[in-house]
Order: sequence, then structure tokens, then C-alpha cells
Amino acid sequence: MRFPLSLPLLLAALFLPVAASWAQSSSDDGEEEGKSTGIEVVALSDAGVIRDLHFETREGIQKLDIYSRGFAPPVSYQGPPRIIFFRPLEGGENFDENRKVVGQVDLPPGASRVMLLFKKSAVAESEADESYRVFAFDNDLNRFPAGGYRFFNTAAQSLICWLGDNRFELGPDSQRIATADGDENGNVTLRIYQDREGELVRIYSSVWQIKDTRRTTVFLTPSDTRVQEVSVRKFVEPILEE
Repeated sequence: MRFPLSLPLLLAALFLPVAASWAQSSSDDGEEEGKSTGIEVVALSDAGVIRDLHFETREGIQKLDIYSRGFAPPVSYQGPPRIIFFRPLEGGENFDENRKVVGQVDLPPGASRVMLLFKKSAVAESEADESYRVFAFDNDLNRFPAGGYRFFNTAAQSLICWLGDNRFELGPDSQRIATADGDENGNVTLRIYQDREGELVRIYSSVWQIKDTRRTTVFLTPSDTRVQEVSVRKFVEPILEE
């Protein structure tokens, strides 16, 4: 039997969309299995080590350990734009009712990588009153590039900073990403001042390095000693080629 020329073309036209749909579905499934679509979250603590902090995602309850001297491995978060951290209360698995919220924060819109800083809340006077202020920073490479320094001022007073010739001011609980040109060895001087009744008083000075293989987050906090006016804590993150 001879088919009209148009019939094979018609059969091919009917088959191709089905095949293309199946191929696309197989490709999507493989991508989902091998790649997380969640936000990458890393955290630091300014309140000592925090262990087994619970938070809820679309995949269920997860736990997070937070350290004060370095980053723990990142976790993948898929859930609402506000992360709520809590402790389960004694007496059951119903986390909606049997839990105590100890901190929460809104994630930066559009960020695929986020860094969190946990600070002990002023209302937390004992371990039983565990409570944290949580700050969230956009950690995407295109907004916080290699070679850059991110400064965050947790002190109650404003600070005036120079990174090389780059001058910027940091109010309380404010941040700034700064870059500068180093000398032939990549060295640059960081100077920090306070405004005391109209006079700028230098409270910190040090030579740092600018390298395109890393980026650095810097926390400026009130010092516990009289030797320094402000404590400077640096966390260096190597940048690996993707």
C-alpha cells in the first residue's frame, strides 16, 4: 500500500513533540537530581558556638551549627523569604506549637548566596533566655567580588574608614563593600576613626592586602579591652574558579 506523501509527514509531526517532551522531561529530572536549586547559606556567630539550631524548609526541619571563628559548611535553604530559627520545647514533635523562636531574619531579595551573622540579643540575659539578632548579607560573587572587603559595624557609634584612598562611613548596624588599589605588593592601609565632638580620632590602623583570589568579611565590634576602641574580626573566603 502506498501512503500519500503527506501521511508520513503527518505521523512525524505527531511523534516529534512527544519525543521532544520526553527528552526535556528526562533532562530536567537529571538536573534536579544533580543540582540543588536552594539558596546557599553560611553563618557566623558573634555569641560563641551555637549548636543544633533548628529551622524549617520546604523539605522539613533541619539543624545548623554556627561557629565564631570560621564558617561551617554551607547549607541549602528552600523556603519562605524569612528564615525562623527555633528550639523544640520538651513534650512532642509538633514544632508549630512546641517550639521557642530564638531568631529570625528576612533574606536579601534575589540573592542565591547568603551569609548570616548571629549576635546575642540584649534581652537574652541567661541561657534560658536564648535570643539572637540575625543579620543577612547578600553573598553573591557579582555583588561582593573577589578582592573586596565587606565591613559591618556592630558598634553603637558611627565609624569613618579609609581603605587606601577610599573613604566611607559606617553607621550602627550598617555595612559597606569596599575595594581599593594596593601598591606593587598588593598592600593597602585601613584606617578607622571616630568623630569626637568634631575631631576625628584614629582608633585603628593596619596594612592589609588586596588579592583577587579571595574576599574578606570584616566585623567591627565594641572591644572588651581598654587597649582598643574597636575589635576588628576578619573572615577570609578563598575564591575558587567555578
